Amino acid sequence: MLLLNAWGLFDFWHWLHYGAGEKMVDILIRIALILFFLRRGMDDSRQSD
Repeated sequence: MLLLNAWGLFDFWHWLHYGAGEKMVDILIRIALILFFLRRGMDDSRQSD
């Protein structure tokens, strides 16, 4: 997408700030946080064994 933005074929900043792009970034942040805390919890449980 960034390459298409550089060529002027796609408006990345408009997509990111309005509509689908904003929702996708929100979902990706939530998934990343869930995976981070899940991994951290698994590491803590292994150390206590």
